[in-house]
Amino acid sequence: MPKRLTEAAIRKQIAALQQKLAKSSRARVAAVRAIAAQMKKHAISLEEVREALGAKVASVKAASRTRAKPKVKYRDDKGNTWTGRGVSPRWLLAAEKAGRKREEFLI
Repeated sequence: MPKRLTEAAIRKQIAALQQKLAKSSRARVAAVRAIAAQMKKHAISLEEVREALGAKVASVKAASRTRAKPKVKYRDDKGNTWTGRGVSPRWLLAAEKAGRKREEFLI
């Protein structure tokens, strides 16, 4: 059976976590100040950092968004197309029902 925590124990855990959060925040502020000092020392502007990071972020986003569009595999004489993925389109099902074979529509 799991151990039940008392209200006092929970408050103690909350206080400990809040202290960890404060310590982490102070460390983050210290890191940012160190970065700012290095930027000032090397005369690096914020715009240069944005450009450097922006190029990497944009290329990662573009790479993750870009997908090759599937090629069309089937086409009828009316211009209807289908890639062969997903549910068969109605125009193809109707043609098959009329006695035509799917292979006739292959490109």
